[in-house]
Parts: sequence; C-alpha cells; structure tokens
Amino acid sequence: RDHDSPSNIADLSILDHEGRTPYMFHPKEIDFLRPDPSWEKVEIVLSRDDLSIESICVALRDIIAESNPKRSRALCRLQIIDMLFCDKEGNEVELSRRRKVVFDRFLKSALLRSVQEP
Repeated sequence: RDHDSPSNIADLSILDHEGRTPYMFHPKEIDFLRPDPSWEKVEIVLSRDDLSIESICVALRDIIAESNPKRSRALCRLQIIDMLFCDKEGNEVELSRRRKVVFDRFLKSALLRSVQEP
C-alpha cells in the first residue's frame, strides 16, 4: 500500500459547513495545522520569471515534498486556502495581495492555456 497516497494524508484544506478549514476554525495557532510549506516558500516559486507554468507546478510539488518527512508530493499538502484566506496568515491587505500574486503568476496563465487552440 502506498503510504504517501492522498487517501492516507489528512486534507487540511477541507471546509466545514461555514467554509472554514481546520486552521481557520481552531481558536489557537497550532503548528500541525499551519500551512507547510509556508506562503513565503510558495511566493518564491511564483515570483520567478524564468519558470513556465509547467515548471512552476514541478517547483511547487518539490517544496511540498521538502516540507514533510515522507517526502510526499501530494497537492493536498499545499494549504492554499489557508494561505490566501485565513486571518491567522495575515491581515486583509496581505491576504488580498497574496490572492493577486496567485492569480497573476499562476491561475491567469493556466486558465489562458486551457482555452488556447492546439
């Protein structure tokens, strides 16, 4: 059995009925619930002008693997919802700035590529 498969990893980005992750919901900051890799590591990857969208994906999976002892590259380990929307990660100005970075440096390119003619 593959112990690094997504079915064996707690998905900390799962939302409750009010749209909150476990990190958002818990009244205290608990290291286990904090996004790891951190936003700072994600932003370093997203800020590199020399990376294509494919290379960004590989680099993000690499920092995910570096952040856990089993070196799992499972995308559910990237707690992007917490990084972009949880007030424990920053004030509204900072969270808005992060969302713009993700849109400008990743989502916009990925979405445009998905509608291009072959």
